[in-house]
Amino acid sequence: MSDLFEHPETQSRPRRRQPPKVNGIEAPDNHPVASVTPAIADVETLDEEEIELRNMRIDLRGGGPTGAGLTAISVAKTPGKESFFRTHPEHVLDTQLVTSARGLDISFLAVAPVMVNAMIAIAYPPQPHRLYLTITREGILRFVPVRLPDDGDWNVWQESKELALLQARKTWVRLSTNMSEGRYQSFPLEENFYPDPVWPTPNLARLFRLAFRDRGRLIDSPQHPYYLKLIGREPQPR
Repeated sequence: MSDLFEHPETQSRPRRRQPPKVNGIEAPDNHPVASVTPAIADVETLDEEEIELRNMRIDLRGGGPTGAGLTAISVAKTPGKESFFRTHPEHVLDTQLVTSARGLDISFLAVAPVMVNAMIAIAYPPQPHRLYLTITREGILRFVPVRLPDDGDWNVWQESKELALLQARKTWVRLSTNMSEGRYQSFPLEENFYPDPVWPTPNLARLFRLAFRDRGRLIDSPQHPYYLKLIGREPQPR
């Protein structure tokens, strides 16, 4: 696995505010974390991927182009700096993530419920995030995470990003950073300016697996390379 190191959010401190409405789209209420527990389900009716997805989901109080031939999907801070994108109307997942980086490249790793306490014990607690599935005009699929408030406060960068993602459920949107105002700014096109995207057929469970487990970015045991790195036991090359 690539050499990753801690890269906490360095944007402006979160400030308390109520999520507004933008173009008739109401932002979700503040979402304090409840508890991280495996979903209770009739596991006999679920395949392995569905069980994994249900276990990764956390309960929060509250809240044209084609992806055909999909074999991989990334997780990125934004859908893309210069691309117009759409957000899937249904594929949303609240889960626990940690962020790390190498140089300017930020990586997001999911943390399974069985490893949450272990990560907290080494002072690297996972944070609640909401994953949105996006697709660009070029057909690039990404999960875009929004960090959710865990104490009633909401970072304005995360708030404005989520509003843009919700807006992109109805029309094509380009996302840009507005440094002078300390937030993301969306530039929507009028509805039906471009044809609607053709979303991939795999379900959310398969997409999650492609984005995290298959890329080595699901911390699900004490033997995971990134966890071993954090506790100083990373295997040394021979």
